[in-house]
Amino acid sequence: GDFFHRSLPDLHRRLCELVSEVDAAHWGMLAESDEIIGDGVNVRTVELHEYGAQARRICDCHYDSGSLVTVDVMLSHVSDFEGGEFRTHGEI
Repeated sequence: GDFFHRSLPDLHRRLCELVSEVDAAHWGMLAESDEIIGDGVNVRTVELHEYGAQARRICDCHYDSGSLVTVDVMLSHVSDFEGGEFRTHGEI
């Protein structure tokens, strides 16, 4: 359950900080929680999705059940690909 934190502590800490900052600025879901992101509010899962000619080409519409917040990190520069629109439930 703690593999991500143990394996990549700096990345884990930075992503948790960003989630806290964005929540405070936009949603306030964690305002009344005594827990700290990455401590009491934990990373549920970490996945790597690879898209491209030799990999996955599409991610069908879905939702991430069981998650309070979903964070997507793009590892490619936007000039390296075409497409890749992110849509929320209301836009589908």
